[in-house]
Amino acid sequence: MKERRQSGASEAPYGKMAPQQRPPSRPRRRRERNAGGILAGMFMGLRGAIFCAGFSVLSVSLIVWAFFWPHDAAGKIRAISPLPVPKVLDLAQFQGKHKESLFWGTYRPHLYFGIRSRTPKSLLAGLMWLGVKDGRHVLRHVCEDSDNLSQFGWLRHDGSTYGRQKIVDQEIVLSTYFLKSWDQESGYGGDWSVRIKVESASKVITESRDASSIFFYVVNEDGGAVNILGKDSLSKGQVPFATGHDVEYGNWELHLKKKTEAQVNFAGIHTSFMHNLTQLVWRKLEIQGRSTGRLQLSDDSQKLANMAIFQVAFV
Repeated sequence: MKERRQSGASEAPYGKMAPQQRPPSRPRRRRERNAGGILAGMFMGLRGAIFCAGFSVLSVSLIVWAFFWPHDAAGKIRAISPLPVPKVLDLAQFQGKHKESLFWGTYRPHLYFGIRSRTPKSLLAGLMWLGVKDGRHVLRHVCEDSDNLSQFGWLRHDGSTYGRQKIVDQEIVLSTYFLKSWDQESGYGGDWSVRIKVESASKVITESRDASSIFFYVVNEDGGAVNILGKDSLSKGQVPFATGHDVEYGNWELHLKKKTEAQVNFAGIHTSFMHNLTQLVWRKLEIQGRSTGRLQLSDDSQKLANMAIFQVAFV
């Protein structure tokens, strides 16, 4: 009698497994509905709900698009064309004298005080002054939270011809005034004037000239030369302190009037960048400080200077 063998069994009768090949028995696990399984089920249900909701929103969007998107007479979709009316700035009431009255203004909001024209490349003007931070002198120019000024900002401004503000920096109080005027010799946009008043919060002028120095500058943004006539022009009445030419508004002059007790220093700087004016002036002051012990400008001008800055130190 022949033995019948099953594949996978060695030397064992049909239907039985050899003891050495029998798989080890495993303990039965009780099926428990744990929190993970419940959350997984809820998540899958939530995904389905989100999908349904998204499908509903998509359907509504398609309906709105189909019914309200503009079509032409043939039913084809056409592009939305702008309203066929002139732009606001092109209206007659915004041209002429009104447009000219806005040509110059305090259009440099990132500064404590700055002036420019409404042209891509302008003659820029601005104010700096020496302040104190952490026991050391710093140059105030750009508005920064770290300056911790008690007060700054416009008290009055008509948006066009006049503005007045008050700046309180520890013991220094600066009042700035901006005014535009027109006469027969004025060019396009008129003339502008700036008055800067410096006081001490305690009504006593400090003995340190450095602590009460202010700086006013003009810089030609298109790189045109700025000619500084020097301190001798201050004693010659109507002789300008600096002159220049701009392609937009022609020749210009900067006049400076000061009190007799104020000391004036100046510097001419050549620069192609307008974002680092503070660093350029501070570098000039540091060089003079190392050689003379005073934070004052050097009374000289670089070749092809397009920035003129003068320092007024109140005694």
